[in-house]
Amino acid sequence: MPKSLSIVAKAGMAVAALAIVISFIISFIVLPKNYPLTFEDSYGHRSDGDVYLNGKHLGRTQHGVVYLRGFKTGEVKIIAYKDGKSYINYYDLNPAEEGQDFIFEVDYSTPWVAPVNEENITQYLNALDLSNSKLRSEATKYIRDCPSGDIECQLIYVYEGFLLNYSYIADPRNEEHIQSPFETINYGGGDCEDLTILLISLLENIGIETYMVLEPEHVYALACGVDAEVMYNYTLPLFYTYDLVENSTEKIHIKGDWGWYYGGNDSFKDMAFTMLVNITANKPITVFAVNDEYDYQAFMYGEPYTYIQGTYRENVRSYNETLVVPATGGFVIFNPNKYGADIALRVESYLNYYGIDPKNLIIYTYSINDQTCVPLDPSLGEMSYAGYEGENNIRKRFISSLTRKEHVPD
Repeated sequence: MPKSLSIVAKAGMAVAALAIVISFIISFIVLPKNYPLTFEDSYGHRSDGDVYLNGKHLGRTQHGVVYLRGFKTGEVKIIAYKDGKSYINYYDLNPAEEGQDFIFEVDYSTPWVAPVNEENITQYLNALDLSNSKLRSEATKYIRDCPSGDIECQLIYVYEGFLLNYSYIADPRNEEHIQSPFETINYGGGDCEDLTILLISLLENIGIETYMVLEPEHVYALACGVDAEVMYNYTLPLFYTYDLVENSTEKIHIKGDWGWYYGGNDSFKDMAFTMLVNITANKPITVFAVNDEYDYQAFMYGEPYTYIQGTYRENVRSYNETLVVPATGGFVIFNPNKYGADIALRVESYLNYYGIDPKNLIIYTYSINDQTCVPLDPSLGEMSYAGYEGENNIRKRFISSLTRKEHVPD
């Protein structure tokens, strides 16, 4: 027969039960209620940002929501982040709204610029050296193989040489030391602002327009006046190895108003060819690269077709280019003349093996004063490239290296 509980035990259980009931009642009566504040755009898409009430930081939104512990009235502010820009919005919380759902619409029409230590900015800008013969000489040693006036080639070659020769080196602890360009050259590196100061100085000394990009805890560069598609075509070969598959020289005759195609097939799926093409002709011809033979056929039959940007040349007697095309692609020679044209052709074809999926190679761009600009963050190391940007959704300021005026992307 089981023993009965003692009077003390029964009393203890009663007290414990009473405590649970009291705490349960208190949770409803005494503890403040959490009120969800929801932020979204005009299409109902949730907004990401930092929320403040009467100047006090409530927290970062999670899926567009931040919680207010206990109902309070006053001014609500959100600094919302979208596409690398920040947007500040204000709202009022009134006593009459306590029983309502708090859904605030975020206006993304006017970007907000985050405050950065103005003294540091001035020091960074003062350290730039935009007209120096030694820095110009340092920059030009990287671009000797670039065609005259090819800004994309010059930018990429300077940046790649820079990444190979300079490393990220942190400042001494608890000390902000801003190096001159020549100090960074002598040390072989520096922290993010030191590397940026040197990189901007090199680019400006060969006539490339730059901006200093300032985030709350980071600094890097922006280079302007480029074509993003040409940048992509220059950058892609940096990430592959290749094998020579053909080296041929031949003479061909193309009859008047007719074309000739040289290209691959789908035997090498997900790969590409680099073709070193040298053509000379006794009459003016048109040459361009295509993604596959179907574009060549469409061109010949007067149907819509696509050629690879940056490869099209017409009314030329010589064509000397390096083409990067899909394994299914190639190039077209068209004779627009009434009579036949004699062509001397030399082609070296290399099969490319990518170290990076071409679909993941993205050239990030900003538009400032109707110019296309690309980020350059030398602190990211050798696997970076011109146009690569790490975290895009951070507040930024863009300051012209030359005029020192602040600009907002278009």
